Amino acid sequence: MAIDYKELKDYVVGAEGIGNTCLIVCNGPSLKDIPLEFLEYHPTFGTNSIYKFPDFQPTYYTVTGFNLLAKQEQRDEIQGVVQGADICFMNRMWAHHFPYNNIVTVLSRRGKMSRQQKIAWSDDPLDAVGIGFTVTYVQLQIAWYLGYRTALMIGQDHDWAKDTLHFYGDTLDPTQAYDDETLRKGSDFVFNIAKKHYEEGGGKIINLTPGTKSIVLPCEQDWREFYK
Repeated sequence: MAIDYKELKDYVVGAEGIGNTCLIVCNGPSLKDIPLEFLEYHPTFGTNSIYKFPDFQPTYYTVTGFNLLAKQEQRDEIQGVVQGADICFMNRMWAHHFPYNNIVTVLSRRGKMSRQQKIAWSDDPLDAVGIGFTVTYVQLQIAWYLGYRTALMIGQDHDWAKDTLHFYGDTLDPTQAYDDETLRKGSDFVFNIAKKHYEEGGGKIINLTPGTKSIVLPCEQDWREFYK
């Protein structure tokens, strides 16, 4: 059973964290060097295979890709992190497979949308959420919608040329359509949209990922400054 629109609106209005700081935990290789204690210090947004990080349960969990939802064995792997989240934001095509009352369905509304409309920032991600190159863009929209005005990011390496793509050691599929440069430029394109929206609304996005290759969101502060 999913949370309905009114229930989430009520949650947003009553949220104690409105205006406060959240941490968006990305799955880049550098995440393996970040202590669990820091990941648990702020309200967190985790996504996709974050369940592979030992002993970590994000406050909010986002899963949109077919690669984690299409097969039953894949859905079985994420059951724990879905159930443990305060709210799970899930691709609406697969939400009926999860009988929990913390599910909020996301992605696009019904009907044909142009490419520009699909990428565009959304102030109401329950209706339609902008997508493009990285699920982190989806999480930034959801964080803003929930009232968080400072979004910290960790594990956002922004580097698809490494030997491993994620903290759990996978590699780039040579048959996929995107290369390192395309993914970096595409992700920076949507990060620029998010950055502009946050700053125009009095907020900020701070990338704390050591060695990130993002041009739009470079790492300019140490993550330890935001811990204790």
